[in-house]
Amino acid sequence: MRLLSVAGWKRLFVTGLCLVAWRALEQVAVPGLNPALIAQLEGLASSLPQAFGSSTALASNSVVALGIGPYVTAIIIVNLARVASKQIRTLEETAEGRQRLLVWTRGVAVVLALGQAYGYTMLMQNTFPPAFTGLDWSARLFIMLPMAGGTVILIFLADVLDQFGLGFGNGAFLIYVLTPVAIEANRLAIFLPTLPSQRWLYLPFAVWIAFSVIAVAASVGAVLAVRRFPAAGEEDTSEWKPVELRLFMSGVLRPPVLASAVLFLPTLVLNFYAPLSPGLVSRLTNELLTSYGNNLWTDVAYAAVDACLVVAFAFLVVKADTAYRPVRPDLIPHVNRLIFIGGVLLAFITVVLPFLEWNASRLAGQVFGLSGLDAALISVIVLSVVVGLERSARRETGTPIVTSPVP
Repeated sequence: MRLLSVAGWKRLFVTGLCLVAWRALEQVAVPGLNPALIAQLEGLASSLPQAFGSSTALASNSVVALGIGPYVTAIIIVNLARVASKQIRTLEETAEGRQRLLVWTRGVAVVLALGQAYGYTMLMQNTFPPAFTGLDWSARLFIMLPMAGGTVILIFLADVLDQFGLGFGNGAFLIYVLTPVAIEANRLAIFLPTLPSQRWLYLPFAVWIAFSVIAVAASVGAVLAVRRFPAAGEEDTSEWKPVELRLFMSGVLRPPVLASAVLFLPTLVLNFYAPLSPGLVSRLTNELLTSYGNNLWTDVAYAAVDACLVVAFAFLVVKADTAYRPVRPDLIPHVNRLIFIGGVLLAFITVVLPFLEWNASRLAGQVFGLSGLDAALISVIVLSVVVGLERSARRETGTPIVTSPVP
């Protein structure tokens, strides 16, 4: 309570205003949306939890339907581009250069948002009833621009959260992780009333709760895990200071996202051939290229590949982050060991646990899926907010809780 009274009440108030503004924008339908579809979607929010949930159908057809995801993707792209571009690394050395890099990142986010908005208009023309009818290029652009503008507004709200709210440098990721929280609230509100009996409710829900607790506990423990090394004693490395190496040196977001992107490539290629052989393509994508098909062995194989990719990308991400930052030579073996341990633990949280939970809840009578990545990312952001409040109360600055430019 004292912590909030010293540093948090104003920030908490600003954070609440930003979230209310975001939630209000989710009720503003995209221009040109079929009025009959709007009426149908509004009727789906029949209860308070469903109306609160961010995955209501109206929210997914609002001006902020794209969310802040394009900006988060742009941050990841620009962050990884530092390895290949000496110019980007040079820009980070000065305040003016970092500001220019921020402008570039937001420019990439706008381009990505326009591309996703175009895909949205193409997809929503095939709904029933159709969301849009008779779109020419100007009408399509009239829809794309407000949706990209919605992402820009969320970026502005993220800046406000960083400066005046509970963002502490992670405002964009705070908005990013609150989306799955609201989705889960909405999913529970829809799921619970549809179960035929209490037996079908308690056992699958208990399985989901148990695995969720394990995922959060493992994430918190890994985020807080630190290996401290004293100053080097050798004469040739005497300038190196004592350091702390965290277990999640790669953060929790980039390795699973990059692994998912690689695994999605075969599905993307197969979709081009779907008109030629729809049955074969459907079988490959729904049974072989997934961890949640009907064949246990192919599911296990796919999950194993996914887990290995997460570990591999953990190495890639950390090597990219440290490519132009000197690391004490005597610590390199320890760094590699921590990357491997952290990558394996991250793969366990984001791949293995959801796979086990899916099958356990299915055996319990009702599949109730778990996102290990959401659990890990939410844990990281909550801990970052707590650490930010503590430092704000003490008027201190310091390194982020995860030694990574991306949570």
